[in-house]
Formats: sequence, C-alpha cells, structure tokens
Amino acid sequence: MVSSAQRFTRDQPCPICGGYHKQQRHQGQRCYGFLSDEGKWAHCTREELAGGIAMKDGSQTYAHRLTGDCRCGQRHDNRPPSPKRGSKRPSRRIVATYDYTDEDGTLLFQTVRYDPKDFAQRQPDGKGGWKWNLEGVRRVLYRLPELLAADPAKPVFIVEGEKDADNLIKLGLVATTNPMGAGKWLPEYSVWLEGRQVVKVPDNDRTGREDAVKVAYSVQGVAKSVRVLELAGLPDQGDVSDWLGQGHTIDELVDLARKAPEWEPSPPGENRQGGATLEGRYGMADGGIVWNKPLKDGDVPVYLTNFTAEITAQLIEDDGVETRRSLEIEARFQNRTSRFSVGAAQFGGMGWTMEHLGARAVVYPGSTLKDHARTAIQLLSKDAHERHVYTHTGWRKLGKHWAFLHAGGAIGANGSLPDAEVHLPGDLRNYMLPEPPEGAELVQAIRASLRVLELADDAITVPINAGTYRAPLGGIDAAIHLSGATGEGKTALAALAQQHFGPGMDARHLPGSWSSTGNALEGLAFHAKDAILSVDDFAPAGSATDVQRMHREADRLIRAQGNSSGRMRMRADATLKPAKPPRGLILSTGEDVPKGQSLRARMLVIETGKDALDWDKLTACQEDAANGLYAQAMAAYVRWLAPRYQGISDSLKTQVDALRAEAHLSGRHRRTADLVANLGVGFRHFLAFAQESGAVTQGEADGLWQRCWRALGEAAEAQGAHQLAAEPATRFLELLSAAIAS
Repeated sequence: MVSSAQRFTRDQPCPICGGYHKQQRHQGQRCYGFLSDEGKWAHCTREELAGGIAMKDGSQTYAHRLTGDCRCGQRHDNRPPSPKRGSKRPSRRIVATYDYTDEDGTLLFQTVRYDPKDFAQRQPDGKGGWKWNLEGVRRVLYRLPELLAADPAKPVFIVEGEKDADNLIKLGLVATTNPMGAGKWLPEYSVWLEGRQVVKVPDNDRTGREDAVKVAYSVQGVAKSVRVLELAGLPDQGDVSDWLGQGHTIDELVDLARKAPEWEPSPPGENRQGGATLEGRYGMADGGIVWNKPLKDGDVPVYLTNFTAEITAQLIEDDGVETRRSLEIEARFQNRTSRFSVGAAQFGGMGWTMEHLGARAVVYPGSTLKDHARTAIQLLSKDAHERHVYTHTGWRKLGKHWAFLHAGGAIGANGSLPDAEVHLPGDLRNYMLPEPPEGAELVQAIRASLRVLELADDAITVPINAGTYRAPLGGIDAAIHLSGATGEGKTALAALAQQHFGPGMDARHLPGSWSSTGNALEGLAFHAKDAILSVDDFAPAGSATDVQRMHREADRLIRAQGNSSGRMRMRADATLKPAKPPRGLILSTGEDVPKGQSLRARMLVIETGKDALDWDKLTACQEDAANGLYAQAMAAYVRWLAPRYQGISDSLKTQVDALRAEAHLSGRHRRTADLVANLGVGFRHFLAFAQESGAVTQGEADGLWQRCWRALGEAAEAQGAHQLAAEPATRFLELLSAAIAS
C-alpha cells in the first residue's frame, strides 16, 4: 500500500507499475506518470495497468507505459516532451552524437540522436556545457574536413542523415549530409562541392524526393556533375543504409551512381512521376511572386510579394584571408529594375526588400509566406552563375601569374586584365589605376612623379616619394607621419602620394581620417594592401577623454602596422576569426604626434615647418596628379614589377638587411634603421624601373640615389629627437625641472 501523495525519485522503481519515471507521484493506488506522446499525466490504478485498460479524461485517452503496447493501440513513454529552444538539456537517453566541424576541425555544433528516435542540435556554450540551439552558429556540411581532403576525382554522396554518411565513409566512399535533414539544405553549402561529382541519394519518401530536387538545383552549375540516385527495392521511408542491409554491396552502389544519368531540371510544373514539383508551385504573375498552394480541391494561388526578384549571380568575395558569399539580385518593382548585392546570411530574412526597393515593396504577412518567398526566388533563378570577386588591393596570384588588384580590375605583366573583378569597400573605390602607358607618355608620367621631390627639402619629400614606391613591394612594418601646424600643406603633400593610386583621392577625398573609429581604420588598412593609405588630421581636441581616445586609436593602428599584427576576434560559435592586420603603408598627417616612445619608434615623423613647401610648384604637381600622371606612373611600375614580384618578394628581407647595416645609427632606436632601409629599397626599385623605361639615365639614377640616401639619413637624425622627447625618463626630468622652476 502506497501512502497518500508519496513521491519517489527517478532512481526508485514505481511500486505500482515497477517502471522508472522522470517524475512520479503516487496517491492511494493511482500512479501519476508523464506521457510525452500525449503531453498529459496518466491516472491508472494497479488493476487498470495490469489489465491494460485505458482511462479517459474528456476526449483525451491516457495510458501508463507498459512493457507492451496498450489496448488503445499506442506505446506510451514517461519522458517529458522536447524542450523549447534555448532551454536546458532534455532528459532523454542519447544514443549517438554527430560532430559538425569547420575546415580546421574545430567543433561548431552537434546533432544528437535519442532513443526513441528523435534529434536535436546543440552548440558548445564556452563553459564546458551545451546550448540547445544553433543561434549564431555557422552551418556547415557533415564531416567537412574529410570532404575537403578527399580525392577530387571521387564522387561525393549526399545522403539524408549522419548515420548514412558514416556508413558510406566506413566503406571507403566520400559522403556528407546537411544538418537537420531533408528540406534544410542551404545554398552556401554548394561552395564546398565546386568541381565535384555529386550523387544525391534520397530516402524513399516524398520529403526525400523533394529534397533531392532542392539539392540538385543548388549545386547545379557549381558541381562538375549532379546525379540523383533513387534506389530500387527500398521500403517506405527507407534509406541507403537499409538498402545495404538488404545484401547490396558498395560496388553495386558505385556502379549505379556511375550509370545514373546526369540530373536535369524537369519541365515547369511536373516531376518525373507526373506530379507537381516544388519549383512548379511558384511563379511570377502581375508583378509579384505567386505560390500555388495545394489544397484538397486543387491549387489556390497565394501572392507572396508585390515585386519580382531573381538571383543573377553568386559572388564569392575574397579578401585574401577568408571568403564570404553574397547574392547579386535583380528585382523589378513598379516598372523599375534594381540590381544590388545581399549577403547570403541576410538573404533568408528578406529584410533587404525595404532597404533596396523601398517601403512600398511588401512581403505579404503569414507565418510561412516569407519562407515561401525566399524559396521561390531561389528556385526560379535559373542563371545564377558564380563569380569570384576580390575585396582588396595589391598583389594576388591569378592563375600562375602575379597581378596587382585595384578598383578597376588588375594589372599584370602584359597590362590590364579585364577578367579580374574587384569590389573595394567605402572610399577605397577611388583606388583606380589607368591602363599602363608606353613610350613618351610613360617617360612624362615618371618625370612628373619625380618632380614631387622639388616641393620642399629632401628630408621631407624623399621619404614620402620613397614610401609611395615601397608600398607595392609589400611587407613593411612602419608608418610615416607628417606633422605641422594647420595651413603648412601637410595634407596636400600626403594627397600627392595618395594620388599615385588613384587621381580621385585629392586633399579633400583622402580615404582615411583620424575622426573615424579604430575598427573602421583597421578595416581600411587591411583592405588597402600593398598601397599607401592616408589617414588625415590627427589633431586631438575637446575633453581629456576625447584627446585620450584619439591617441588610443592612433596607438592601436600604428602599433598594428609596426607589429604586422591584427586583433584576434571570435565568432559567435567561439571559434577564432583570422586576424586582419594592416597590409599597406600608413601615411598619417596631423597637428600633433601620437604619444609614446615605442609608438614613435614604429613611424617616421616628418616636420613640415612654416613655408616649407614651394606653393607654386605644389599647384603644378596637383595638376599633374589630377590629370592622372602619377597614377599612370604607378600603373606602369606595378606592370614592371609583376614578372619580377616573386623574386623581389623572396629577396626583400636580404635587401633590407643590407641597407639596414648602412643605415644603423649608434644610440638610435633600431626600428629607425629598419624604416630607413625599407624606404631606401623602395626608391632603389623605382629608380631601376625609371632607368629601364628611359625616363632617367644611369648618371641621373646614381645622383638621385645619393640624394635619397642622404635625405633618409637626415630624416633619421630628426627622428631621434622625437624618440628622445617621448623617452619616459627624459620627460620626467623635464617635468620635474619645470615644477621646481615654477
């Protein structure tokens, strides 16, 4: 006899039914157990349990869990229902876990399989536990590292579950699946199947067949070939593991895959069995996207949007460290056609409609209509070819040869490369080089660039001109800072250097400003690879907090330049993002100099001084820059470098070391000699280019080199004063003397 309202823990057997419950309570002869299938509590007496009699409570039938099926025809369980999103770990027996990792093998999330058969996803919470959702997690294909490492000549089998993929992999095949099973394929998965032979093996049910069509559409045009292999003799809802369990061999599977015809889209509105396909459910009508909703009495057209849209291209945006996918969309709304790009991660939310089409572009309300609109656009986009787009300037190997990227494309050893596509962010779009000139035009452009040396003393102009031609060689770990009072022409002088990379970047349109945030400046410095990046107007003002902020931002950017390092960041899934350090040469201007002895050792400080510039010559140089002569000289210079770039890059450290030995000044910071040597190497390569182009003679080149080396030495001597002013002990003594004197 169980006492009234007696409670038992889950480790104690039920004295009435003998089973174990997650939660249980007994009152009299009644057992109160939880039924997950019904979401209700059972109220069964011992006698009713023994007889297998179902109790009724209104219209709902309850039965306690028995060793066999209940007379009501159902098997009941005493486990609670699946938890809501983000709740704690469900209390069910886990029978298998399947790891989803990134390309480097870092765990992103797991799919968990339970008994009875059920699935859930979880991600590491960063504290040794789990979060039971996939919010903020990057979605990838199952066994991604093995897929990427596999022989490209082998076919890739795409199945509907991790168990099936594991079974095929154990038998020597290349296999994968997508998280959460059929119907959850995402377009971005296709990038990992580029150039591969894809074989989709669906389960034997309607969902599996529709999923096969969705996957085939997604990878068509990306993969080398696509085949859909429907296995004969499968039971209803059977899969490839069931097929192998029937006695079939892996050789039979491979042979069937080889003989299967390549997949082709079915005619609109029909599938191979003559019924409606998923694609056939969608169409365009009267300026909107329509879903032919299947009902018992036939299809009913439901408008999803009041505009039409099509994906015209898939863009793989490459910044030299990582890639991201975006979609180029052409939308038609109210007799107006718009073309724009949307990030793949933002496409599914459909929030881009108002941003790009305006407030009157509508995705109609409904719990699923947004998802149908997204699916319709994907399925109705037939010619979404893939394009590789670069998002930085500087050197990249295109095929087997080096080329210099700029906003207008690329320049290689034979001139402009029209097939290279470059999309630069923000004001970097002005990094635009012309077609490299030849003959007399080339000589004119080089001599125009050399006239910058006549604007002021060599100690001012030579480091700037040398830095301009050092930047395309890459790998410099220092910055240049032009300092002086307002109106002394420091911004105009920096603009002349900047206009070597695009005539549109004059003194009023420099790409960087110290009023920008630190993150924005770091981003610009990363994308402006192998080029000058001017950051204008370092003039701390305002409150003490404002002054400290600007010095802090300068310290952060110039220190990153000097150390050739970027800040490490983490993704939402706790994996590390690749660092993105500055990759060009920062040319800073300002009325003040950033603080700190270590920081000043990472930059060459050049004082312009009152009346340092020849303003008449400056006006002439500005006209040359605006007419594109400086950009022409740089375009020809990078064309000259292209066939030599690999050799120069390999020997650059040796060249810098040789000049450093000459430039080393006893008692100065060792970084000063490094910077002088780097600038000297840049000017030396420019002189070799100018001499080979016929713009200067051997004698002129020798004279310019002696002039350059002497000017860099003077700049290094002046740099010593700035480092001494920032030396902490010296500064302390100065302040102490001032305090005593006052």
